[in-house]
Amino acid sequence: MKKIFLTLLTVLGVLGLASCNNPGTTKPKKTTITYCGWDLGTEAAPSLKREMINRFNENSDKIFIDVVEPQGGYDEFLNTMASASNLPDVFLVNSVPNAVVGKQAMDITNFAKADSEWETIEGALRESVTFSDSIYAIPAAQNYIGFFANYDLINDEAGLKGNAEDIFEAGKFSYTEFFSTIKAVNKVDVDNGNGFIGVNATGDMINWLPSSIDSTLATPEGITHYVWNGQSLDLNGSTMLKALEIIQEIGDRDAKYTFNSLSPASGEEDSREVIFGSTDEKVVFEAGKMAFIQAASYYTFNEEEMNFNYKFVAYPDAKVISAADYVCISKATTHPDEAFEVAKFLTYGSEGIKTKYEIVQADSEMQLTGLPIVTNQELTSKWFDYVTLPGVKEVYDKVVTGEITVIVECNKATPGYLNARFNQLTGVIIEGLRGDAEYKIGDFIWDVCGGQISLNQYRAYMTDDLETLINKNIVDAYAKINAVVAEDLPNRVSPTPVTPEVPAE
Repeated sequence: MKKIFLTLLTVLGVLGLASCNNPGTTKPKKTTITYCGWDLGTEAAPSLKREMINRFNENSDKIFIDVVEPQGGYDEFLNTMASASNLPDVFLVNSVPNAVVGKQAMDITNFAKADSEWETIEGALRESVTFSDSIYAIPAAQNYIGFFANYDLINDEAGLKGNAEDIFEAGKFSYTEFFSTIKAVNKVDVDNGNGFIGVNATGDMINWLPSSIDSTLATPEGITHYVWNGQSLDLNGSTMLKALEIIQEIGDRDAKYTFNSLSPASGEEDSREVIFGSTDEKVVFEAGKMAFIQAASYYTFNEEEMNFNYKFVAYPDAKVISAADYVCISKATTHPDEAFEVAKFLTYGSEGIKTKYEIVQADSEMQLTGLPIVTNQELTSKWFDYVTLPGVKEVYDKVVTGEITVIVECNKATPGYLNARFNQLTGVIIEGLRGDAEYKIGDFIWDVCGGQISLNQYRAYMTDDLETLINKNIVDAYAKINAVVAEDLPNRVSPTPVTPEVPAE
């Protein structure tokens, strides 16, 4: 029996050696590429991204994606991993500039330029990850932010000369038409829950209104998101002052043009329940009592309650804001070709997009969210079988044709922006406001928009010196970025040329 067993082992060993010498009979060893992101869900309740990874691992003969589960604060987790020289090969980022300056992100310029599908990514998204002609990230996802319009309420109450659906077609209306309609749709002096209102709030208007004013007045600044003009924040320009004036007027508590301006002061009773039937702006819009609500393309409305004609119409003056996510490839990766292949599959690649469709079609619990980041309509038309909010596809199509301009949020892609927009101390202290503490610039702008700080005070406090101090965050951040770009340029990684396989004779 022992002899038989040894003979069997010998035979198996010979067969094993034979198979090793015959590549056609064995599978090649897979290269492991690690991925980390906040978009994975859990193993028990996987997200679409995790299912894409599972599908990739089933189908790929050469790459295995190993999921790295983030722990605690996401940015802190990545920084800890980087400090331990264990940064994932592919990872989502909250700040592309920080990943570049921290020398975590690889310069992928040559990979992008060599890839035939890179140019299918929407132009504004591609530009957002390009610094001095060097590319350091890949757009991974986006949602549009803008307004949904209740056409029926506008037709009934605004006194328009024409049909609301024609006047407020996405890409066709101006900010002056928008604000005049808000003022007209207003019935708040009721006590039976049947009031209606023009818009939910002014809170985010400063992010898009300067761009609308700029395009309308044809001023030279070239304003996009907030008051970013491509080089600095134009905080002292006429565009900013005009935007603040309009926002203060439309948000005035006594004028009662906005739903949130009717919110009570501390200790007072909330009258919105009496006027509109709810203190929740989304519920009020769904009940047909609000003309416009600012929301995003990922919103879910209770459509069973909505017996009126409504659509997503973006922002006035043919603008829509894109809130985007990005992935980077680790500068320390030892497998750049495979890492780029994984990053492409999970973001803009046609194979990845087709895999998304297969997964959501096979599993009704999987949801396709967000919007395409590519402009290939032949590939993406199926997307809108799953993302069906009224008007969203029309806005996307007009972005592709150039009828609507995408404004990419500066938050995750513009160097120094977050500090210049929110965190910079101003030296401004106003008695009775913010506990008499020194204002950060974000709180200062918020209180100007809310009317607690007058326009005259804004002009007095927003000196050229303060504007320069705020923009120094951006100047310094770009200097750091440019230093990294100059350092990386001579060592820029290129894809490994693919050698065609020659069939064995």
